[in-house]
Amino acid sequence: MPGPEFDIVKNIEALEWTKAELVGSLSRLFKALLKGEAESILDSLALLIINCYLLLKRTGLNFGQLEMRVCEKTTELLSAGHPLEEGYKDLSSLKSYLDLKR
Repeated sequence: MPGPEFDIVKNIEALEWTKAELVGSLSRLFKALLKGEAESILDSLALLIINCYLLLKRTGLNFGQLEMRVCEKTTELLSAGHPLEEGYKDLSSLKSYLDLKR
């Protein structure tokens, strides 16, 4: 039966794989944005978010913590007068969406 060292190596490999997937997702997103392909943009963003959640799990945190932090950070950015809020109301729109989900 493998010992604790095996589990550590396995977890490190999973963490490194997830980090590489995160970078790959970001690369695919940038390429999709250049081409302006809506489906590819959605797929890339979905994979980026999934990989963020998987990376979170690999670090020992949980999904609920991330969702709560996203809500908190959205509120903080709104209060700080983020440039995309001032010109486009993007953060207000996101906050309204997140509040509806709760």
